[in-house]
Amino acid sequence: MKILGIDLGTSNTYVYGAHKSSSAPHPVILPRVSAPDGCVETAILYENDSPLLIGHLAESEYYANASLRSRRELRSQFKPEIGEENAEAARWMTDFLRMLRKELPQDTLESDSQIFVGVPSRTRESFGISLSQCFKDAGWPAPSLIKESDAAMISCLQSGAIELDDLEHSLLILDFGGGTCDFTLAENSEILQCGGDRLLGGRLFDDLLFQLFCRHNPGLLNQVQADVCEYYVHWVLCKAEKERFSKILQQDVNSAVSLHLSWFDAQGKQKHAYLHELTWQQVVNAAESYTASESLLGILRQYANRGALGAVAGDMLQGRQVGLISWFKDILYEIRRQKSIDKVILTGGSSGWFFAHDAVRDVFGTDNIVMSPRTYEDIAFGLALYPMLLNTHLRIKTLLEEQSEDFCMRVSDLAQGIFEKHTKMAAKTCAERIAVRDILSVLESAQEARKTVEDIEREISERIQNDTGLLTIVQERTEAARKEIEKELRLQFNRWLRENGVYLAPRLNFSAHTLSTSFFDAVQVKVSRLTLLNTMDVMAVAVLPGVAAFAIGEKMLLTTGEPISAVLGGAAAFAGTWALGKFGKKFLQRQRLPKFLLNEKNREKITAKNREYIEEVLGQAFQEIRQDLMEDARSKIRYALKGLLQRLTVLNHIRVERGNTV
Repeated sequence: MKILGIDLGTSNTYVYGAHKSSSAPHPVILPRVSAPDGCVETAILYENDSPLLIGHLAESEYYANASLRSRRELRSQFKPEIGEENAEAARWMTDFLRMLRKELPQDTLESDSQIFVGVPSRTRESFGISLSQCFKDAGWPAPSLIKESDAAMISCLQSGAIELDDLEHSLLILDFGGGTCDFTLAENSEILQCGGDRLLGGRLFDDLLFQLFCRHNPGLLNQVQADVCEYYVHWVLCKAEKERFSKILQQDVNSAVSLHLSWFDAQGKQKHAYLHELTWQQVVNAAESYTASESLLGILRQYANRGALGAVAGDMLQGRQVGLISWFKDILYEIRRQKSIDKVILTGGSSGWFFAHDAVRDVFGTDNIVMSPRTYEDIAFGLALYPMLLNTHLRIKTLLEEQSEDFCMRVSDLAQGIFEKHTKMAAKTCAERIAVRDILSVLESAQEARKTVEDIEREISERIQNDTGLLTIVQERTEAARKEIEKELRLQFNRWLRENGVYLAPRLNFSAHTLSTSFFDAVQVKVSRLTLLNTMDVMAVAVLPGVAAFAIGEKMLLTTGEPISAVLGGAAAFAGTWALGKFGKKFLQRQRLPKFLLNEKNREKITAKNREYIEEVLGQAFQEIRQDLMEDARSKIRYALKGLLQRLTVLNHIRVERGNTV
């Protein structure tokens, strides 16, 4: 196996593996020491100070052989202390890793295997150095250390718990584990902040539950100390009962749960302790008035006087009473002070506690809270997937950059075609409106009043200039073009990216709004200045021929021999009129509209010719504007594509498993 992702949790360890050609990592099952889901308790059993067993075998062996406890020691929950100059914790971790490596299935670890290990967000540099040294001393290849929060994000994207669009907004990934509470705050696909608290974790609730057992079972502490199994009862059995209690309350928060501890003393006699009908309110009350036990303080005392600790952690280490749930909420409030949150992802074993979801909802005021489907395995899965994504990312990014110019020209032509379609529709609709509303209505009025051509020209010009409906048509069509261009470009970009291995396409930062607005503004200027249409040309196409024919007919100069109705709207009489020279524009402008001009047949011909002419003129004008704008659009598309490729990360190559969300 070429790639191993190892999540060394405070309570549990998970190992995921993959070959570079694999589509997704899968759990590595260690036959003797892991549960069916691959979980290995981060625990090691020593006999006569020599490592004997790890995982659940270590716990069960310690439990089953009470007579040997005098020469045995069970160690767990030592991960957070390995970077605190704690030689014992580092030794326990090294021995644990050495035995973990020996338990791997054959051929799992190869000479060129890559090892990726998660580290909490808020750890000192010494932690990473110590952890790497532990791996080296245990015979592993040198590990690459990845933030657990990054690995969790990769896993959540792959499972579908979050989508790439969520990263365009403010997203909080909250990893509440056995030893620490870590968070990652992301927005616009960038990590804004990583933080948390390295002392607030599930083991504090293990300690809380042990204290509740002691409170309801007088003499329990002395009893387990006398039986030399305080550590086992306190940190192993109470953790198991805590998790059972948590799972029951996830199903029904109003449940009253009875908990049970059972162990054997050195003489083989079975002992018991009970908590009857424990409710969530009892746990909340106890958690909000929590004082760490001497056993826990002994483990955590090395953190005292650390400058990086918060006030609540400092109080706890001083033996003062603290509120565990309030402590958790304080972390959330600090995040909220910095940023409003659109979506929250809960991961980590302790995130399943009933109060975690409620606290997040209360603080951030949102129900957009998702529990990761891989609550326990998120980090190991993400760690194993990361190098696969990285190799793919580097290869694909180079390929896309090579293809980008050809793709840019292709989608630019597509955008131009869409814009041309909608502007032609705008020209057609405007031409219809002008021909009927702005010209024919004026002619009808002028015919009754016998207005001159000059008066008609002026009225038509004013009608067109004041016709806001024309701009509305243009605006509606350009807005439709904008929407279609943006939609089509997104589809084309996504298709191109998916064809090349980018399965989670980032949002394309290209807005056709500027394009459509610029077009509309340019048209508005032209209409207001009447440069789109020459009113005299409108008259010349469909009106003046009839007027000229009438005027010439009166002077017996009509030489075509055809009736007025035949030459109305035609070129013969009009061309002949201009050819005479003596009848120029001024002569025609002084002529009045003949009363018989707008019979039904002529009305249709005038409207049709005007519509045809106006549509042609508008089309040419729109084309000039469109050509200028599309040059700018190509530049914008090229810039948007460049920005998109720069924003590609390993996250974009994740294949999402739909249907696995919770």
